[in-house]
Amino acid sequence: MNPRLTAEMNPSDAVETIENLAAAQSAIPRAKNERLAAPISRESISIALPVAPPSSPAPVAPVAPPALAIKQPLTKVFLTGRLSGGEEVARQTGAFVIDMNNLVSSQMKQVFGSQPTPAIAAEFSAWSQGIITPQIPMTLTRTLLESLLKQKFPAFGQPDYWVALVENLASEALARGQRVVVTGAGTTANFKALLNKGFVHYHVMLSNVTAQNRTAQPDPLATALDNDVIKKISFQRDGQRLHVVWNDNQPAPSGRFYSLPEFLAEFQGMPIAEGEVEIQ
Repeated sequence: MNPRLTAEMNPSDAVETIENLAAAQSAIPRAKNERLAAPISRESISIALPVAPPSSPAPVAPVAPPALAIKQPLTKVFLTGRLSGGEEVARQTGAFVIDMNNLVSSQMKQVFGSQPTPAIAAEFSAWSQGIITPQIPMTLTRTLLESLLKQKFPAFGQPDYWVALVENLASEALARGQRVVVTGAGTTANFKALLNKGFVHYHVMLSNVTAQNRTAQPDPLATALDNDVIKKISFQRDGQRLHVVWNDNQPAPSGRFYSLPEFLAEFQGMPIAEGEVEIQ
């Protein structure tokens, strides 16, 4: 107990403070076999009553204030979700939206002069990130085309090719005072790269009832994230909130999800500037 704190209290206030501390300590959840320090009690803490200051007080070294937690502003977010769930939520944020799928189509139209089909755009996206699989092999045509494209886009074929472009666009938007939402990450590599670049991830989910009325497209990343969320809430239905937005009129299967209004309120709230402190 800080003697300066108790010295500024009257005895009854100090006793009440001690009792509150004792109650708070006893309420801390403990794992099995975990022991805490001896509980605080009125007998274990002496109350410093006001005393007259000495005639020649010794100099006291200044004590640095404790570090305070700073909540960073939510300005860079990326959304995932099957059945275009991320895109649907992104449109409601009022932020500058970067759809990575549109970036692919836009660049292909710039290079080839026509709008690609989804299948061709997916293959081009894989080429641009250096992905080689049995379904997307390294052929002679691909080798020649990549060689030509690298003359105009030197980073073509690198795993973070699209993420680097997203980061540049996001930096420009942030400099204009806008918040940024990215959608269409599509791959595990993009997912990890966006996290490494400081984007905060939220996954959008909806009910199976709603999903039945929508046209499904293969989305392995969103499916894997769905499965991870289902596993987490099956183990613990209530508790610490997950970065999951429930975008459906059906009741959410867990209290650990954000409703859409809750997410939008948090995203659109006033940002806390660096150096300021939020009172929870």
